[in-house]
Amino acid sequence: MNLTELQLNRNLYKTEPQTSETLGAGDVASNLSPTPSSAIASGNSVTDINTNAEQLNGEVIAPGSIPVTTFDIADLGWIQTCVFSVTDADTVAWTSGVFTSAKGVSYSISAGNTGNMTAQNYIYLNINASLTAYQVTTTQSNIIGPGKVLIAVAQNGSVTASYALTQTIQVVANNIVANTLSAISANLGSITAGEININNNAMIDSSGYGTFIGIASLNLKAYTNFENSGRFVLTGATVTPTFGNNGMVVAPGAVATNWSRALWWVTNFVFSNRASFTCGFTALSGFSAGDGVGFVGLGNMTMTGSGVTETGKNYCGFEIKKSSGVTTIIAIQCDGGGTATFSGTLVTVVDNDTVELFLRITATGINYYTRLNGGSISSVTTLTATVPTGGENNVCFETTNKGSANNFQIQYQCAAYEH
Repeated sequence: MNLTELQLNRNLYKTEPQTSETLGAGDVASNLSPTPSSAIASGNSVTDINTNAEQLNGEVIAPGSIPVTTFDIADLGWIQTCVFSVTDADTVAWTSGVFTSAKGVSYSISAGNTGNMTAQNYIYLNINASLTAYQVTTTQSNIIGPGKVLIAVAQNGSVTASYALTQTIQVVANNIVANTLSAISANLGSITAGEININNNAMIDSSGYGTFIGIASLNLKAYTNFENSGRFVLTGATVTPTFGNNGMVVAPGAVATNWSRALWWVTNFVFSNRASFTCGFTALSGFSAGDGVGFVGLGNMTMTGSGVTETGKNYCGFEIKKSSGVTTIIAIQCDGGGTATFSGTLVTVVDNDTVELFLRITATGINYYTRLNGGSISSVTTLTATVPTGGENNVCFETTNKGSANNFQIQYQCAAYEH
């Protein structure tokens, strides 16, 4: 029988032209193509036709997956337990811990540190160099290659060093390419800048001078160091305050019926537009002897040599009350009616104490703060009743001996008003 009768083509088995005649067994064997070698070059793969699985370097690769054992340590994820911390301005350290690769291989890492950094440092594992210690370099190319894993980036600073593990993101100047950064929300701490401009509504220049615009209009600002008497109204009291290099002394002298006052005219709308006021004073020697009353704040409380009338006027501020040698400061405010609103004691003052006082009028009341001898600012005290309004136009500084022949003297160093 001829192959042509079977409708077969011998070219399926061999590429050379074939006779159409049936050949003997010996001829068939000699006409078959050589058996291919079963050897596979290193790094190549073969497919198992029975399982449709790929083999790579002896590892079976199921369809759609690659076994982690075929990868280098730097190719996949990892975890490590060394704890990093800042030592000082130029040193970052880490505790001992364990580095575990995706293959499940663990390396016990010893504690270490960067040493004194002068530039950005890269902290990395290099199993070709050590299985127990992280390496440190300032050359980025050193961290790339087989057996290497970047662990952290550290940077020296002027006050404190910083670091970021590679599981987090460290943004440094040479990693940012942008014309403008916007919509940033961050606790920035100390800012070093040539100039800060907030949408042209507020600006601080390189010399530290600032200009600010309020919500609806330009803010009114007034400051004084009490350098001379020319800016103050000093009439109406029995004793005129004195001025000098250390500020203004408001003191009635050692006469029981005396009182002293200075008015600082700033605006016809002293209570409006969320006004704020602050001042600093020193309780001079003899301050705590006998009795007396003082007031500092917005408006003008009624005062005479025998004491104060705490109603009938629009004002808000601090009443300084001296009784039996003990001086306390409270917050007080009145809306011109027959009732005033008081706080409890904000702070107690003795001779030579330095006191800072702050108030801020809000939409719902007035917030009061104090600071004694340069310490921490107090928590806020808020009074919401009898909030003053009206046409008062001055800041008032006044004291009275309240019928006691002791000199109730206060020295004001500075004051500021804004709305």
